[in-house]
Amino acid sequence: MQEADVGKKFVIVCILLVFLNALWIAPGMFSVRVAYAATLTVTTTADDFGADLSTCSLREAVQAANTNTAFGGCPAGQPSPTTDIISIPGGTYTLTGASGEDANANGDVDITERVTIQGAGGTVISGSGSDRVFHVRGNIRVTFVGVTIQNGRTSSNRGGGIYAENSLSQLIITGSQITNNTANDGGGIYAAGTITVNGNSQIVNNIANRYGAGVYAGNAMTVTDSTISGNRAAQRGGGLFGTGITVTNTTISNNIATGDGGGGFWTNSTGTVTNSTISNNTSGNRGGGIYGGGHLTITSAVISGNRANGNEGGGGIFSGSTISVSDSNITGNSSNRAGGGIRHHDVLTMMNTTVSNNTSDSAGGGVFSGQGIATVSISNSTLTGNTARTFGGGIGSFGRLALTNTTISGNRAGTLGGGIYTASGSPANVNNITVTQNSASSTGGLHVAAVGPVRISNSIIAGNSTAPDVSGTIVDLGNNVLSGDPMLDALASNAPGATQTHALRPASPAIDGGNNATCTATDQRGVGRVDGNGDGSSVCDIGAYERGPNTPPTVTGAPSLTVNEGAPTPGFSVNFSDPDALHSASDFTATIDWGDGTAVENSTGITFGGGTGTAQFNLNHAYPDNNSSPYTATITIRDNFSPGTLTFPITVSNVAPTLTVIGNQTATAGNVLNLADIGTFTDPGFGSTETFTYSIDWGDGSPLDTGTATSDVPGSSGVLTQGSFDGSHTYTSTAGSPYTVIVTVQDDDGGT
Repeated sequence: MQEADVGKKFVIVCILLVFLNALWIAPGMFSVRVAYAATLTVTTTADDFGADLSTCSLREAVQAANTNTAFGGCPAGQPSPTTDIISIPGGTYTLTGASGEDANANGDVDITERVTIQGAGGTVISGSGSDRVFHVRGNIRVTFVGVTIQNGRTSSNRGGGIYAENSLSQLIITGSQITNNTANDGGGIYAAGTITVNGNSQIVNNIANRYGAGVYAGNAMTVTDSTISGNRAAQRGGGLFGTGITVTNTTISNNIATGDGGGGFWTNSTGTVTNSTISNNTSGNRGGGIYGGGHLTITSAVISGNRANGNEGGGGIFSGSTISVSDSNITGNSSNRAGGGIRHHDVLTMMNTTVSNNTSDSAGGGVFSGQGIATVSISNSTLTGNTARTFGGGIGSFGRLALTNTTISGNRAGTLGGGIYTASGSPANVNNITVTQNSASSTGGLHVAAVGPVRISNSIIAGNSTAPDVSGTIVDLGNNVLSGDPMLDALASNAPGATQTHALRPASPAIDGGNNATCTATDQRGVGRVDGNGDGSSVCDIGAYERGPNTPPTVTGAPSLTVNEGAPTPGFSVNFSDPDALHSASDFTATIDWGDGTAVENSTGITFGGGTGTAQFNLNHAYPDNNSSPYTATITIRDNFSPGTLTFPITVSNVAPTLTVIGNQTATAGNVLNLADIGTFTDPGFGSTETFTYSIDWGDGSPLDTGTATSDVPGSSGVLTQGSFDGSHTYTSTAGSPYTVIVTVQDDDGGT
């Protein structure tokens, strides 16, 4: 059986082999030929073109790749879609010859086939100064890796460093530097098709007589992990100019567009900036950092130190279309006209962003919203330290306004609306915002200049440096603090939020003052609503900050006290702590219940700072009696909402009465001897609560006379109890005379 199986298998294999062989040789069938990319290694820095067959120059290697035939000392390249690799060792390769031809014979290097220009990191390819460096012709993909391309010049044409002329071409720049090139458009690179710049590439110090000094792209441009710096365009796009720009993990800095604008970059279409820094760029008109003609998306970015000159404004960003900004910082930008930080004319949506220290020589120090369809929607953000020469230090808006969970603080306007100026004819809505510490010539907080009212709910617009806090047409929807002292702490980074807020001080009227039906579910920091005043109900706070649940003070340091009845207690103090460092001493009260039924007394002094405090009790309290000793005293220290307590014992010691008796007496046997006030006494206990008894031993063997003494003067704190008692006795004999009389007085605690 096993032998039969093996035989069958052998027959099958033989048949398959024969069949496959027949397929290979059968007439009319085809075979597959695999072409491998050629690697052409440059062996000379000279700019030869077929003159020396023993060496392979850069120009000759490109020619071999273009023609797919050997050229000079270089082997043949492979036809597209194969991508040949031209490997260039470190060194400087200077091109020679004049411009004006596209056959790769001299001037720029003309590329017509797919190729990768692979440098060694120290590979420098330098133009002659009379032509660009590389000219990419056709619908091809060309990649530059690890090279420096410099000193290309084509002042009346495109692409000083690289010019890719075909709208379907693809350029990839990886780990390379494009520097000191000049062109009419695209000083460093002009890409009519798409371009990708990545791998820590640097595009620096290039010049364009018109647009895109660093890079000009006719289609999509993607820049990742790179630096665009020191480029200068006479019109638009100091760093980048294109139709659809995506920038990630990149720095765009110190670029200049002296004409229309877009100092950092100008896009006619969409623009996306993620985890990048756009800083210290300058434009001659609009958009010192960024100009966006289409939708802009700014995420986790820093837009700082940019400047827009001219008449349009937008020191950091100028947007002619919709714009979305999130998790970013717009700071230290300036403009000659409106919008020191941002100027826009469509819909601005901003969240989790800080707009700070921007300056406008006109309106809208932080944000300026133009007329027409413009809408400002800002949430969970902070605008602070911005300045406008005219109106709207934080925000100057002619469009619709919607603010939620936002802090506007410390801004300044030269005329009206230090925090906010709005002149839209449409209603505006603000909810859970804090507008405070802003200043202007008039109306430090919110000025409404048009008939479209601002509807305000759950908000603080108070505590601004210039009165009034609010002016113009508003609709107070309730649960607002619109005047007076809102009792806020300084602007600070209050965890867990990424933007700064004003925490509520413990006595703020905003605590639990909101309306749960209209409040946001969380505050600016994303903190949920809690019971802030300890009354058992979780009610939202007014403004952009939700104060946490109150924690009562913890009282420690119980004294050890032993006092005599009727004597004043010595002064003592206790310590306490409170986790809320925003407290001051005036936020606390401290009392003591002595445990003897007397009235509760206040402390004589409270200090507090840095989370800890002391309460002093110099009250000279006297206990009337020691019958209930030890007494349990209770100290209560209360912050604005909740008490903390400490109980401790006070031991009261009994003090025996002090007795005075009358002097020697003479009596007649058989007659009654009546002695008024035979004994007088004093006692520190309070006579109104203590009983005194006496006994008289007349010394003649008769039974003791006993009774209850009279408290003539009931004692009180600092006043001794005074008492007395009488005695009468009849001596029957003179046999024991003179008799010694023993008088005893005793309090009800056994003290004699």
